[in-house]
Amino acid sequence: MKIRYYFGLLLMIAAFPLFIFAQNRLPVNGDFEAGLDFWHTGTFGSYTLPDISVDCEDVFKGSGAVRLSAETDNTRGWIEQFFPVQPETRYSVEAYIKALNVSYNRFGIQIIEYAEGSKTPLTLDIAKTLPIQIGKNSHDWTFCSGTFATGPMTDRIAVRAYIGTHGPVAQGASAWVDNLVVRSLGSAAAEYSQESPANGSFERKQTSSAPHWENGAAASDWRLWVPEAGEALSVSLDETEKTDGMYSVKITSKTKSRLCLYTETDVDPGKLYRLSMEVKTAEVMGKGVYFRVQYSSDGKKYRIPQNFKGSLPSVGTSGWHTQAEMLRNIPEDTKKIKIEIFFDSSVGTAWIDAVSFKESYEFSLSHSGIKKMEGKKTVLAPVFGDGNKNRVVEWSSSDDSVAVVDSKGCVTAVKAGAAVISARAADGNTAICVVSVEHAELKKHYALLRQRWFDRLTYGQIHDKRDSDFLLAKEQLDIDAKIRWDYMHKSAERRDLWTQYNTAQESESLTGTLADLRILARAYASEDSRWYRNSALKADILSALDWFYENRYNEKVETQNMYGNWWDWTIGTPQKLCDILILLYDRIPEKKRISYINAIEHFTPEPSVVLNGPNPLTGANLLDAATVCVLAGCIEENNRKVLSAVSALDRILTYVQKGDGFYEDGSFIQHTVFPYTGAYGAVTLAGVENLLYVLADSYWAVPASRMAIVFEWVEKAFMPLFYRGAVMDMVSGRSVARPAADDHTRGKALLARILALARFAPDPAQARIYNFVKANIVNDQRYIADTDKNYFMRMNQNDAAAFKTLLADLSVSGEFSPEQCLVYAGMDRVVHRRPNYVLGLSLFSSRTGAFEVGNGENKRGWHTAEGVTYLYNGDGLQFCDNYWASIDMHRLPGITTDSSERTNRSWSLNTGSKDWVGGSVLFDLYGAAGMDFEAEPGKSSLRAKKSWFMFDNEIVCLGSDISAADGRMVETIVDNRKLKNSGTNRFCMDGTAAVSRFGTATFSNPRWAWLEGNSEDGTDSFGYYFPQPAAVSVERNLRTGNWFANTDYGSENDILKNFFTISIPHGVNPRSRTYQYVLLPCLPQESVRAYSESPDVTVLQNSETVHAVYEKSLSIIAANFWQADSLDTQSAQNCPVNRIGSLQPCSLLFSYAETISALAVSDPTQLQAELMIELEGRPLTVSVPNDLVSAVYRDGKTIITIRTEKSGGKTYCVFLEEK
Repeated sequence: MKIRYYFGLLLMIAAFPLFIFAQNRLPVNGDFEAGLDFWHTGTFGSYTLPDISVDCEDVFKGSGAVRLSAETDNTRGWIEQFFPVQPETRYSVEAYIKALNVSYNRFGIQIIEYAEGSKTPLTLDIAKTLPIQIGKNSHDWTFCSGTFATGPMTDRIAVRAYIGTHGPVAQGASAWVDNLVVRSLGSAAAEYSQESPANGSFERKQTSSAPHWENGAAASDWRLWVPEAGEALSVSLDETEKTDGMYSVKITSKTKSRLCLYTETDVDPGKLYRLSMEVKTAEVMGKGVYFRVQYSSDGKKYRIPQNFKGSLPSVGTSGWHTQAEMLRNIPEDTKKIKIEIFFDSSVGTAWIDAVSFKESYEFSLSHSGIKKMEGKKTVLAPVFGDGNKNRVVEWSSSDDSVAVVDSKGCVTAVKAGAAVISARAADGNTAICVVSVEHAELKKHYALLRQRWFDRLTYGQIHDKRDSDFLLAKEQLDIDAKIRWDYMHKSAERRDLWTQYNTAQESESLTGTLADLRILARAYASEDSRWYRNSALKADILSALDWFYENRYNEKVETQNMYGNWWDWTIGTPQKLCDILILLYDRIPEKKRISYINAIEHFTPEPSVVLNGPNPLTGANLLDAATVCVLAGCIEENNRKVLSAVSALDRILTYVQKGDGFYEDGSFIQHTVFPYTGAYGAVTLAGVENLLYVLADSYWAVPASRMAIVFEWVEKAFMPLFYRGAVMDMVSGRSVARPAADDHTRGKALLARILALARFAPDPAQARIYNFVKANIVNDQRYIADTDKNYFMRMNQNDAAAFKTLLADLSVSGEFSPEQCLVYAGMDRVVHRRPNYVLGLSLFSSRTGAFEVGNGENKRGWHTAEGVTYLYNGDGLQFCDNYWASIDMHRLPGITTDSSERTNRSWSLNTGSKDWVGGSVLFDLYGAAGMDFEAEPGKSSLRAKKSWFMFDNEIVCLGSDISAADGRMVETIVDNRKLKNSGTNRFCMDGTAAVSRFGTATFSNPRWAWLEGNSEDGTDSFGYYFPQPAAVSVERNLRTGNWFANTDYGSENDILKNFFTISIPHGVNPRSRTYQYVLLPCLPQESVRAYSESPDVTVLQNSETVHAVYEKSLSIIAANFWQADSLDTQSAQNCPVNRIGSLQPCSLLFSYAETISALAVSDPTQLQAELMIELEGRPLTVSVPNDLVSAVYRDGKTIITIRTEKSGGKTYCVFLEEK
């Protein structure tokens, strides 16, 4: 036996493939795919050798596993392999084990050490057998792992799979082994402990009755905390997606959930640790998936450390990737650490695997960042904090075409660009160096970027320096600079630069200080300023910069010392610092510039990841940070930094299907679920324009092909949301709560950015943009009423000059009044445009948030997406002039309400519970929209189904299933209009003047009503038609409100405004109540009366299953099917179908003419794979067949099938003709 034993050893060593050593992966054929090659068997004494064979059927992975079986009692034996190892080195051992009838602790993996030249084992310690937790005599494939350290004399080992470790096994016992691996972990000098936490790879499971664990199977040693459980929340052990082993933990939730998977383990506070996990995500929206830790001195009370914020969250969709962080400076009294894995306020699916917490060491490279000219070389050296220089590292470059690295860390700059050089130790610890490769030609391009930004800051591109607004702005700059210069603290003992910024605890003081300093810098650098190149001013600016760097903002500030809002540290302050550095570029000593740039690099190292921010940044925040990086890059002349901004811009220039960004239908979402086109969308567009402007004509200029999407955004996402200079409040989120801005001021700022972008647009898009901008300015009520010519005052003068040039250009007609209907299914908003009015519908669903509260803003936004009808007409100022401070926020126009409030939780997603929200459009002109509404559970039991059908001069509003049980009065608000300051607008009901003074009145079964508008020409009057007999209440009142109720930053001073409210009461605790009314915008009183006598619409059905109307003059039937049902259409004149049915919930419009019909259909639930519509009557066929639509005629019905999987609520239009 011994002869065979060592003869096998010699043969094995001779045949050992050398590449195996380099890979640090042993033994050879540990997966037994090559049978028993390289493996040898053995036993001792009188024990019976087990039968050892390769099982090709019962395997963990691949095509083979080794099986050790006892054919008789008294069986003990093993299969083993010898190979060389390094002394005083740590190794890990991993294997997959299966057992049948094996007694507890009678199977294991043994490690046996040998010294150089010796055939006698140094150890045969049973303690080195890996513990296999059999529990029962039999178990399925189980992952086991462990670590060991070789001794100072060890030069080779035997790894042995051993049945009968603690005694012989009986006949019928079997054990299987697969994927046996030994890996080097590096030097054992530091005596790194065994990896933890327990069951970090989730290979062991246990039965659990805890909620949310799927099928009652939970990961052993881990616990679950679920403070917020969304719809269809599930946590499971997944066998299909994993990095290794048998299981990963899968977390999935349809609506927002917050949960934490956690475990506890021992920790030595005097040591350094590396915490890591593998993560995969699919459509994760929210705060994402990340880990954090808590420390405890007694294992009972835990605290979150201030110096460790956790890992960078994973969001969106991504394959398996590693999250890893180092834990340093653990408090001395710490005994235990709690590892917490968060699925934080998110929706989507995530997988977690291979959680590792192990002792580690500091690992860095001799340079963290370098700049090199093409062709130049530099050597990077690994620096290990524990002093061990014997570790082998693997070098790699993220882009070999830019920079390559050899096995010794020598980096060669190949061509201009950016690359990341990585050095990875065997245990996964990794260090990086970012490389910026330069070439001589780039120097002039850096100068070009600086000059372009300089011109924007100093109005250097304005040609008419005699313009009155420009002269006023120049004078104001001089005054502002003089005031700030006079009040600046200039003494050596100063504790701040200005008194109002005398705190080191409010981050706003950082941004505010540099904003004021930038005013001084602009005055110094502007040729038209009286302070142009004033030497005393320059000295004070440079001194102030130096003080600010030394005392407030530098690279030595640690994360735990960052106070206030992350934005000030990583965007607001560095952006203004870059402005100052460009304005005084040649006046600031180079060493000082480098110091200031180092501070910026510390807080904003790259656009998507900033220090102590909501990483990874997206949308407007990403572009703001990219602007910081491009400016810092051109100041430092660092190609990598400029390229990082270009890369961030490239990530923005795309469409998304979920989460933040622009959607193909024109929707824009920010903060995961909120429609924000008019706020963050506007900032995003401004950020894009900034980068396109500064990069234009340079080495980094964005190609026209990549810019094309920007002009799609302008035309689809922005233009339809404007009305006469105002951008609709329904897409501005929290911004409506800010008293300093309204829909017109936001609109003017956004128009300026759209006009600035037009210079990059191709024809004919450029012509359309010019006409759009001009039309909005000249029709803006504030511009029309601007008799004192103040419209362009206080504007950025670059923008004012561009506006004036456009207005003076007679080749631009300014004609822009499109008729269109759009359903923004990505953000649950609807727009219906006609020449004399625009309707906006604000809705919410399981996909979008009802309202957002944050930073003390929008505290009363509870109902702003519960079916609010924003009607814009001749009164262009209806939704400004303190509208949001004075209107009754419980009675917004269009909503069905019980006047209850919702929960104000800062930054909560506030998504709804219902999927059916959206609509369909026909010919891009007419629309059907609906909302399955349910109020916030716990706050109200109110529910309703609400529809809006939009035609030419009317909007039909239907409601059904209106129910509640909270003891409150429920009503639907037909309208709630802000009146003239005098409050004297005329109102009549059925032709009779009514409620001319403050007060309320209720009318029984009226047919029509009319309200005089606020404009002198009467173009903003409103008509109302009531098809169904019902009580209608009206109220004329003087509302008192203030801005503080909406925002912590608002005034408590009372604001008084006149309002007129029309409502349909449903009573207390209604059950299945309904409503019907028709809005008739801009019609004079006589036209409303005439319409009521001969209405153009007929309500076909208003039930809990279907809402449907017929528009006579247009020959259109519009319906919302809340569930499968059918609709009688015989009352529709000359209609080719007698009945329309849907086998699924859907929204549709059906238009018919003599020879051809059109069917527009959508899936508002955005969940269905197909829709089937039945048209009973004459046989019809699809006139233009395609792969998504099919039609058959059967049993007197034309059955149309439309594939809608992943359609995102899109409308499909099908043209039909008679067979």
